[in-house]
Amino acid sequence: MISKTKAVIIFLTGCLLGVLMSAAPLRQSARILRQNYVKDLLEQTNVAYMIAAGRSQELLKNIEQSLPQYVLALERHWGQNKNTLPAYYFVQRFYKDNAISVPNDIANILASLPPRPSCKLPIDKDANKPRQNK
Repeated sequence: MISKTKAVIIFLTGCLLGVLMSAAPLRQSARILRQNYVKDLLEQTNVAYMIAAGRSQELLKNIEQSLPQYVLALERHWGQNKNTLPAYYFVQRFYKDNAISVPNDIANILASLPPRPSCKLPIDKDANKPRQNK
């Protein structure tokens, strides 16, 4: 039978190993998050810079040309699911609202989307009526 001291030492060793083993993935996640944050900040600063410099049409053209690459990457890595569908729907809406032809390389992806759910909330017809105090 193992003595209490040995059991405590084994338990603490296991806890220490668990902490050490989980630290590497956490560091990796933090690094990826930091890189994405920096990339997003750089992109947003570039957008602001181009708008301030009166180059909004050039910016629009650059973004429009890059949308198919983003859609293809999203489809390749994550497919269509409840987390990615809003992005697909927004791209689809961009092309429709601006009467722009959907590029051939993403036309099938956007055409295969399930119907977009309604965003309308039920209206409470009594919401604006004064409340009766009882």
